[in-house]
Amino acid sequence: MNAEDLTRFGELLQAVSERRTLDLTELHDAGRLLGEVTLAAAAAASHMRTEVAALPKRYILHDDTGDAPEPRIVEARDRLAQMTSLLQQVGTQARRYHGTIGHIGMQVDPEVASD
Repeated sequence: MNAEDLTRFGELLQAVSERRTLDLTELHDAGRLLGEVTLAAAAAASHMRTEVAALPKRYILHDDTGDAPEPRIVEARDRLAQMTSLLQQVGTQARRYHGTIGHIGMQVDPEVASD
């Protein structure tokens, strides 16, 4: 995933927020972008899990309720593991969508008036 992909994803989000009609090429590209973004998010969540696990070695931690912070660290790591797994599943589905929509072609219907 590069800066151009992030820009393209931002454009896609803008088009969706405007409820703009997407053509087949855009729908195809959107599948690729969704796959890449979700897999990048999964990688970020996985890295965050590692970073959260290292917090007790780097800092003296405390819980704002006065309880021991370790259960919160465990819960945070578990939630990040769940996020990683779910995002990977979404990435797989996005890649499958991209592959499926890629088999669909189109041609202009001369009987349909264009704008």
